Amino acid sequence: KKAADSIYKAEAELKAAESKIRDERAKKMAEVGDLKGKEKSKKESKAEDLRPVNFATDYAASVEKVKAQIKLNSSTKSAVISALNLSYFLVQQKQFSEALSVLDLPTRKTANDEVLSGLWLMSRGLVFLENQKFDEALKAYGLVLSSQSFKVLHPEALLKSGVALELKGDRAKARETYEKLAREFPQSEASRTAQQFLRLLEMNQAQQG
Repeated sequence: KKAADSIYKAEAELKAAESKIRDERAKKMAEVGDLKGKEKSKKESKAEDLRPVNFATDYAASVEKVKAQIKLNSSTKSAVISALNLSYFLVQQKQFSEALSVLDLPTRKTANDEVLSGLWLMSRGLVFLENQKFDEALKAYGLVLSSQSFKVLHPEALLKSGVALELKGDRAKARETYEKLAREFPQSEASRTAQQFLRLLEMNQAQQG
């Protein structure tokens, strides 16, 4: 519990930084709305454009505090969960290399926790994919697919495997993977996405002659 509390305090600071940016964006959007109402501006604006994120000044300090707590409590389940959450946040912020390093901070093994282990492998696969380490991503997804304990994650693992193969340049295997997903998990959201990717593959091949 002590580990969870100390990690939570660091995470709360990061969430507060996110909340601050949301509030600032809302304020900017309201100001733009007032201007439009007075016909002083007709240009459409997005919140992200009005108040862009600067990772170094907005989030870096808070992220370092979370990382420090993960290191201090690296052998706990709380550290593993925090690392997963932080890694996902960093991917959203396009800090891909840092997201990968965060997943290596906890020392606790997840093999005895099926849910956590599956999520861990899926997260590693995603971060490897974003870092363009396609073989490593395929290995992580392969471990998920080789275990019936992770059956619920198989559709997403197949979809991401197909993406990795496609980005790697192996379109034939990517096609096989998408088709397998559509065949074995036809009702899944991942299957519907895979069918869209298949159509795009066909269109690209037709354009290339």
